Amino acid sequence: MPRFVSATHDKTTLTVQYVADNGDILLRSGGTIAWRFNNPGNMRPPSKYVTTSIGVGDSKSGEFFIFPDYDTGRAEKKALLRRKYNNETIASAMEIYAPRSENDTDAYIKWICDRTGFSRDRQLSSMNDSELDSMMNAMEKREGYYARPETRHEKWVKTAAVTLSNGAQPIPNQPVVVKSGGKQQTMQTNLLGQLPLLPFDKAGEQIQLLMHDTQDGLKEIGSITTQAVSSAHVFFRDLFVSKAATQTHYAKDSTRDDAKTPFRYKIVSGDSLSKIATKFKTSVDQLKQDNHLKSNRIFAGDYLMIHGAKPQVAALAPSPSSHDSAVRASNTGAQSGSHESLSSIAHDAASPGGAATSNASGSGAAAAVTKPMTTAVSSAVLTPTPVPKPVPGLAARPAAGNAPASAASAPASGPSAAAGLQGASQATTPDRSKQGQGHPLALIPAVSPQAPWMEKALEQAKLWHGQKEDVITKTINYHKEVGGNLKSLVGNGNPWCASFANWCLMQAGYPITATPMDSQSFRHSKNFVKIDKPVFGAVAVYKHTKGGHAAFVYAKTKAGSPILLGGNQSDAINFGTQKATELKGFFVPASYLKFAQAELAKGAVLETSTAEELNDAFHIEFKKKKDHADR
Repeated sequence: MPRFVSATHDKTTLTVQYVADNGDILLRSGGTIAWRFNNPGNMRPPSKYVTTSIGVGDSKSGEFFIFPDYDTGRAEKKALLRRKYNNETIASAMEIYAPRSENDTDAYIKWICDRTGFSRDRQLSSMNDSELDSMMNAMEKREGYYARPETRHEKWVKTAAVTLSNGAQPIPNQPVVVKSGGKQQTMQTNLLGQLPLLPFDKAGEQIQLLMHDTQDGLKEIGSITTQAVSSAHVFFRDLFVSKAATQTHYAKDSTRDDAKTPFRYKIVSGDSLSKIATKFKTSVDQLKQDNHLKSNRIFAGDYLMIHGAKPQVAALAPSPSSHDSAVRASNTGAQSGSHESLSSIAHDAASPGGAATSNASGSGAAAAVTKPMTTAVSSAVLTPTPVPKPVPGLAARPAAGNAPASAASAPASGPSAAAGLQGASQATTPDRSKQGQGHPLALIPAVSPQAPWMEKALEQAKLWHGQKEDVITKTINYHKEVGGNLKSLVGNGNPWCASFANWCLMQAGYPITATPMDSQSFRHSKNFVKIDKPVFGAVAVYKHTKGGHAAFVYAKTKAGSPILLGGNQSDAINFGTQKATELKGFFVPASYLKFAQAELAKGAVLETSTAEELNDAFHIEFKKKKDHADR
């Protein structure tokens, strides 16, 4: 049976749309609010205690919680009665629960007493669970849960979920023309590159997807043949998004300042100081001086300041991302529209912004990748998700550059890497201009698409530098940030490795799993794909007798075991390892698949190090736990 993950209510048609984790939609209309909303207690928001609702429905009578099923709604009502009314009598409880301004309170009290045999002075605390259940049964009938059965209607609808990707990152805010059944409509991807769910009636229907191309006009990027079940599809297009500001206008023959403009460069796996110095026409010594480095070692996911000094102590702040961007450009060599299974591909493959400068797209349709949606789907697929708020700004310890700092293998590549790096390497003076006329172009910043979520994970590691979960949870609860209902990071019942990993992915603009607090959810989510070998930033998932663990691959030991950067590792954020026998696989976001395949195909290797060395380099100090290290 599908599990519902979100719900909305149309008060005009009196219809609730329940969206399941496999993409199916249940349309429930008619009846009463209590029935439509699976809310037999007619519970209203707000409430800090209600953590199991999947939506809030607006109605002519106001707002009410929507629960995924009747049992969940009833359990919340029972918890409310025990929590708020346990010390009340039936009579005094109903004065509060059903106030006289809205109800015939005396009639309500008589209704309960007549159907339970309890006196109006019976205290709820004196009732056992069975007796309280009988009182709740009477209240549900009074609240109208079973009323108007002849008007109740339910209809299941299958859907196709579509994500657009440039091979490494989702493509946000992209208009797409959808043609199906002789009709045409224009939709737009959300911040996670996802279109609204596309409903269909039966298998064998054709859904055509098109985008406007500056050279060829409206052009097909792929098509879907519907199946008997809901399905998920990723369409890849060589399109990258960036944002940049133009430099000052220079009059012809005027005196010009050739000072190089400082910018922030994200280190990728395979970088070294000498490579970066050559690329940006500076020296290793200058890079070390500007970034306070005591050695030539640098770390993937960290950043360097080029042509400018790096603050020695900085508050945590979000870094620029492609989702803030306005410039769109595409390679002309986009792949033709093939249609493959995500699982088969996985097994086969190994900034400050300002004015926009251009808007061009390629002539080729992108390769499309599809996968039947048989398990979990992120709730982020269902509705546009706002850009998450950054963590409250705490002063971080000195960045990794202040400690001994290495590089691993080859430079990153991908749809945006080449263009971005080339633009930045030429951007050494503020007067680069079209036809040398002193009209500067906006310069695309050097942003690699390599695992951008790793920068978020490193920021957190440097921010907390080994402090335990009892300290972290006072400032941020990763469970709550990803939509979970656990109220704290502390305790064996609150494992937070998966919530931390999903939070980092969400901060970087990627969809998360439907059950984001569960370490095993990456294995079953349609938003993630299993790959055969680890790449930098892949989610490694482990399963053991006492639970499981999920963390990001950062490096490897001499023996080849993955070194993981993750949360809830001995109650902290740090680098560590897990037992190889408990490994269940490596997973990457579906929209990142092509970039991961390219990394594997070119033979990119992880840096060799030790967890202890990495923790020391990032000033991470913590006491290891022997039992329940990751719960």
